[in-house]
Amino acid sequence: MLSLQLTKVVALAAALFGTYVLFNPQTFQVLSASISLEATNALLMIFVSVLVLVVASYSHRNLQGQPRLTRFGTLLTVALLGLLVMVSAGTLVQFALGWTLSGQATASLIAHANDPAARRAARYVRTWLST
Repeated sequence: MLSLQLTKVVALAAALFGTYVLFNPQTFQVLSASISLEATNALLMIFVSVLVLVVASYSHRNLQGQPRLTRFGTLLTVALLGLLVMVSAGTLVQFALGWTLSGQATASLIAHANDPAARRAARYVRTWLST
């Protein structure tokens, strides 16, 4: 349950940060990584964050009391962070890193149901992502 709460906080913070960047676009360097924060990036950051916030809120109610709730929340947070890296990437390498991180987390979220069909679907997604 704590991890879904963390997901909601991260999504809300990213949406607020995206709103700030929307009105103050800039590009800056952080540890030799270029982060591009322009109007388009900010709109995508807000959209992704609000979408994940809705998914986290729904999942919190839907998965209440299930033993794998913490794993689901952690994977959703990792997927959100990967998407935010991808959206704000200033270089192709950072974009690829965000793509890979969010893709692997999404594949793990698909396999979250832990039945044969979900595992097959997750294998297919992982194969598709690696080609």
